[in-house]
Amino acid sequence: MRASNYYRAAEFEVRDNPEDPRSLRGWQSSHNCFAEAAQLYDPPFEAVEVTYEGTTLPGYFYRVDDSGQPRPTLIATNGYDATVQGMHFGHAAAAVRRGYNCLIFDGPGQGRVLYKQEIHMRPDWENVVTPVVDYALSRREVDPQRVALIGWSFGGYLAPRAASLEHRLAACVADPGQFDMFDAAMARVPQEMKEALLRNDPAVDSFLDQMMEGDARRFFIAARMRAFGAKTLKEFLLMQRDYTLKGLARRT
Repeated sequence: MRASNYYRAAEFEVRDNPEDPRSLRGWQSSHNCFAEAAQLYDPPFEAVEVTYEGTTLPGYFYRVDDSGQPRPTLIATNGYDATVQGMHFGHAAAAVRRGYNCLIFDGPGQGRVLYKQEIHMRPDWENVVTPVVDYALSRREVDPQRVALIGWSFGGYLAPRAASLEHRLAACVADPGQFDMFDAAMARVPQEMKEALLRNDPAVDSFLDQMMEGDARRFFIAARMRAFGAKTLKEFLLMQRDYTLKGLARRT
């Protein structure tokens, strides 16, 4: 488990460049070590594949014990900085200690689904979570009345978005809550830049190019662009307009 985490931390430093072979190699090494560790726990973490739009999403199902007794179950959704392996430390281990089953998974723009399946992030996360809930409810260990969803980091938008339209969930936790990604991004720039961006003014391009010049900024932004499948920073920023809970939050 320690080796998996070290590989995951190392890959984090090169994840901005999909052409860097160390990215896929680092992810694969982290995955392989985690898969070996999963078999050594009691009970083992069960590797699962959730049916999703002609393919599958990888995950792990953690059960409290082997009794088969229906228990409350926590589904954990990621952001765009971690992988399903990291959610062991963020959610699953703590959930099991408290008597919850836990189902963790990588969705579009995350982990294997991004690196190997090349499926990018999408705003309508209810279409990702619904098949995950379907899978959870197919298991006898899951109490169908007590299924909760938690999202961390960017998952603080994804989880509430999913819960707004997937009503089989008994609870939703956003850590932290994120309401509108475009408004949040534009709150950090002058109003005139926001207006220029929205009207696709070429004058904004040089400003955006400057934002990509520093290593830290390029690393931070480029990794997110990769998850979204965006070729330019402008394209990435404009994509954020679709990531909003406006008109949806009240349905949660």
